Amino acid sequence: IDFAAVANAVHVSDKANDIEQNVLNKRDALGRILIAFHFAHETGNEYLTTGDVGKITDQLGVKIAQSNVSHCIAANRKYFSATTTRRRGAKVLYKLNRQGKLAYEKCLTAQKV
Repeated sequence: IDFAAVANAVHVSDKANDIEQNVLNKRDALGRILIAFHFAHETGNEYLTTGDVGKITDQLGVKIAQSNVSHCIAANRKYFSATTTRRRGAKVLYKLNRQGKLAYEKCLTAQKV
């Protein structure tokens, strides 16, 4: 995965101003994670690990630690699909499901997710 390409896709997006104001400037980790998944999918990477999300958010300048990404995804399971069950030390690949895509749209308009 080219993390810089994903971050660049966020910055050159036609919704870059909305993303900056409503997601990156806010403290909400879920919005930042949804942005990472959406633009990773746009650049051809449908499945991500929690480490991948941490690296993408680092490239965006709003780093979220891998453990915090994992906890946020676990707390908001309804927005993500996993390839396997979550176990300590096991690599799990996640992708946005339909509800996650709707939550991404809500984040852009500063609506409560």
